[in-house]
Amino acid sequence: MADVRRAVAETVSLPSGYLLHFGGSFENLQEASARLAVIVPLALLLIFTMLYTAFLSVRTAGIIFLNVPLAATGGSSRSTSGAFLSAFRPGWASSRYSGSPC
Repeated sequence: MADVRRAVAETVSLPSGYLLHFGGSFENLQEASARLAVIVPLALLLIFTMLYTAFLSVRTAGIIFLNVPLAATGGSSRSTSGAFLSAFRPGWASSRYSGSPC
C-alpha cells in the first residue's frame, strides 16, 4: 500500500480543497491488526496468570502454556479423527450392535 500511495502522490495532482483517502478493506485490516496487537498479548497473559494461579508454579504453568498454540491449531482435527478411529476398535461393533440387552 505504501508503493501505491507513493505512486499516486507522484503522478496525481489534486486541485486545492481535495483530499485523497485510502479506505475500505485496507483500512479495516489496519484497524483489526492494531486491535489484535493489543488483545492477543493480553489474552495470553491472562491464560498464563490463570495457569500459575491453578498450579502455583511458573515451570508447570510455562510447560502447559507452551501447548496453547498446538491446542489452538490441532484441536478440531483431533476431535474429528478420534470419532472416526473409534469405529475401528476391536469389538466395538459387536458389543454395541449385537442386539443383546447388555
